[in-house]
Amino acid sequence: MAPLEWEDEIEGWFWLPTRNPSRVRGKLETSWSDGLTLALEEPLGEYGEGEFSRVYGYDMAGRPLVLIDVFTRNRILSTRLPERFLHRLTAQQVLLGTDRPLTRFPKVIAWFRGLPEFMVGSGVDYEASGRIIWDAPNEHRWVLGDDLVLVFKHQRELTGGLRDIRMRDDLRVEMRGKRGRRAGQWQTLIHALNVFLGFCISNPADFERLVLIGHRGQAVENRYGLRKIRGADHGRPWIREWDFQDLGNTLAAWLRYRDESPEAFAMIAEYIAFGGHLNLADRLLLLARFLEVHHRRRHKSGEFTREAHRNRVREVLTASPTEHHDWLKGVLEFSNNITLRQRLVELCAQTRLPRELLNGTRADFAQGVTRTRNYYTHYSSSEKRKAADGLALAVMVKRLWLLARSCMLQEVGFSATEATEAIRHDHEWRWLCEQRPFRS
Repeated sequence: MAPLEWEDEIEGWFWLPTRNPSRVRGKLETSWSDGLTLALEEPLGEYGEGEFSRVYGYDMAGRPLVLIDVFTRNRILSTRLPERFLHRLTAQQVLLGTDRPLTRFPKVIAWFRGLPEFMVGSGVDYEASGRIIWDAPNEHRWVLGDDLVLVFKHQRELTGGLRDIRMRDDLRVEMRGKRGRRAGQWQTLIHALNVFLGFCISNPADFERLVLIGHRGQAVENRYGLRKIRGADHGRPWIREWDFQDLGNTLAAWLRYRDESPEAFAMIAEYIAFGGHLNLADRLLLLARFLEVHHRRRHKSGEFTREAHRNRVREVLTASPTEHHDWLKGVLEFSNNITLRQRLVELCAQTRLPRELLNGTRADFAQGVTRTRNYYTHYSSSEKRKAADGLALAVMVKRLWLLARSCMLQEVGFSATEATEAIRHDHEWRWLCEQRPFRS
């Protein structure tokens, strides 16, 4: 099963999971631009009904399918125009090849653009004479935990005729679990792997296709409402498979981080997928928030001990008028939190971020980021002259991203020295080292 273009149209019949369903003819369209769209020739459901947990159907070849989390986009009850489709809906995901969305699948196969760049070799080499050589191993296998096996599998694919034969490496990812998982659970794991690949190859690793394999070997294709990142060309990997001592342990640590700190993981995933399409101010705000949450994960203490802070608040309340107590409690509730500036200084020290990269002290860098974050959060006129903009803002964002990458590498098992050596491979490292520090 080679990767297919996601753009597709499937004609068929569709109905709701009722005792006596009314089948309606329609067309299911899957595209990167509009997601999953179902267009029906007659309205589905009762008047005013616009959301459905499931819609069942089958295509003209009799293949079953089920749409999950469907809502109405447009519905026409009467018209004089020659409209073919009167009801248009959008779905979050569709399973092609089954009508049982709660089935547990023991295996999933996924394809990603950008995966060959991450692996050591593509598997196909060309000699000067024009001869094609296949030299890739069949598969790379790692065990993730007690019930999960990850396999990067190479497979030769030959196309063309005798005089025009072409060979390429169909590199796929297989994940297997003894107990099996539902489609949504596999989807979550594949998304985490997609974020990891995007983290390693500088730009998003576009998801291509996801196929679920049942206990009897039947294949079910799962398409869901991800959007393709238009205009994001894959850059050179700044870290590759051979840079990890044990990729299995690395990915297991990556999944643990996702489970233990879902807020921080969601932010790093958003930055990897969409950071290149955000303006510089939004990128800085997202990275600053990520580093703040990431630091809080390991450092739960405040500026003072809880007991010392509690005593200080009690003294302030005692010395103030009674009518101000409720207001003061709200103001002082989070007064023991460490500031962003302090968190950045500690993270720079823990990751041993070289001063040559900052071209200045860590304290000055942290102060500049904090004041710039404050301005772009509140847009106070008094903070504007202290905030970075233009080239200075771009340099600040790139340095913050290198700090975030160093933090994540340490989370998956790198030492501070190894993380620093890894981020030195960034193609902008030398340029960043030559940029003047921002003075707020």
